[in-house]
Amino acid sequence: MKVAAVTFALVVSLLPTAVRAAPPAAAPDDVVSFDGQTLVLAARGENAGEQVMEFVPAGETLETWSRLASVRVYDKSFDPKALAGGLVKQVKKAFPQAPCALVENAEAGAVVVDFVIIPADGSLAEFNIFKYWRMPDGQVVAEQYAVRRRGDVRGFLARDLEPLRKRLLPLMAEEGLRLGEPAEAAAPDR
Repeated sequence: MKVAAVTFALVVSLLPTAVRAAPPAAAPDDVVSFDGQTLVLAARGENAGEQVMEFVPAGETLETWSRLASVRVYDKSFDPKALAGGLVKQVKKAFPQAPCALVENAEAGAVVVDFVIIPADGSLAEFNIFKYWRMPDGQVVAEQYAVRRRGDVRGFLARDLEPLRKRLLPLMAEEGLRLGEPAEAAAPDR
């Protein structure tokens, strides 16, 4: 497995990478929708063994985002469950106290990971969901959706996280991101 060669989105979300330097190219897949939100392409590039597209709300940047979606495509030699397990290990190594769960749906051939990270300075909380699955051509796809809250981190964790998690986990597991499709209607204020 090439798990060790993969740069996971945890690192991407907290540290600058080469992907962020690549300007997005105009393409029909320049938007993604999830949970009633439309996000626009902010970066497109390649890292070790993966193609990456990152999306944020219009008017936000990769440095200031409140919501982020990413689509990562790996070649056929990768395994969805091994990638998901590698992500869990990286999260636990970088953030030992982070709540982290991995759920495999063997029937659908998908693995979903969710976790919450809070940097040492406590300035924000970031809730992430990843869905790993294999396309019919054998390539592996990782879909990520993350919500970042700054300021009232304790309030977010105490009041908002569990309802957000209960809503978004099944949505990611069942539908995933909709690449190239803007949301039909704005989601209620969440």
